[in-house]
Amino acid sequence: MKKISIEIELITPEKAKEYLATRDTNKYTAFLKQSLVEMYAKDMRLGLWGIGDPIKFNTLDELIDGQHRLEAVLQFGKPVKFYVVRNMLPECEGYIDLGVRTPAVVAKIRRLPITTASMATVKAMFTKRQPISTPLLIQMYEQHQEAVEFSANIKGLTRFKPIVRAVISRAFYHVDREILERFIIFLNGNIYTGKYEVEEVKKGSAALILREHLITPSTRADKIYFKAEYALDHFLEGKSISKLGLAKKELFPVPDFD
Repeated sequence: MKKISIEIELITPEKAKEYLATRDTNKYTAFLKQSLVEMYAKDMRLGLWGIGDPIKFNTLDELIDGQHRLEAVLQFGKPVKFYVVRNMLPECEGYIDLGVRTPAVVAKIRRLPITTASMATVKAMFTKRQPISTPLLIQMYEQHQEAVEFSANIKGLTRFKPIVRAVISRAFYHVDREILERFIIFLNGNIYTGKYEVEEVKKGSAALILREHLITPSTRADKIYFKAEYALDHFLEGKSISKLGLAKKELFPVPDFD
């Protein structure tokens, strides 16, 4: 095993470019934030940059942390001092910057086949009352993958899709799957196909009213979760509603969590 090392380096733009070439572009360049690069470069130009977090390389000499800072050196155009850590174990890569990197980014770095939308759904399912660490969120996805992916067929509703998917994924453990699938059909607005009788459409009004609420531009995000639970509960009971209310408690607890 290679011995870990740490030292201060004066990194020139040429050296920064050389280091950036060692990163795994499939994992990192898609998540490069140009606004962050520009902010760092501005601080460097103003003399506000100091030696802080190190640039990190694994045992294969691949860059695993520091791409924004090195891109900023390229933009700044002058040498900048950094701590540089080498020979970090490859498995360390998935535990760096957990407070900054989104769960979807961490999942991609760990080469896990989890979509951004699914990670957002898991976060909405399990973080209503308290924050949950990224490693635990990934573990929760792996434990509840079938329920999370069941709700993936919701179309549109871009702003609130993770929240509504979270409600459906929780209900997955309590409700007949065919009824849940019909709720998704109504929520997608796919009811005017001649398949559903007028009376059935009337009983599904809770899903339709929820849909109209969610696609209205002025709708705010607060309380969407409990509105979605209220709508799903009434849909399951076949009760027609004229407006949305709020579920007064968690209607669909997740086994071994709530």
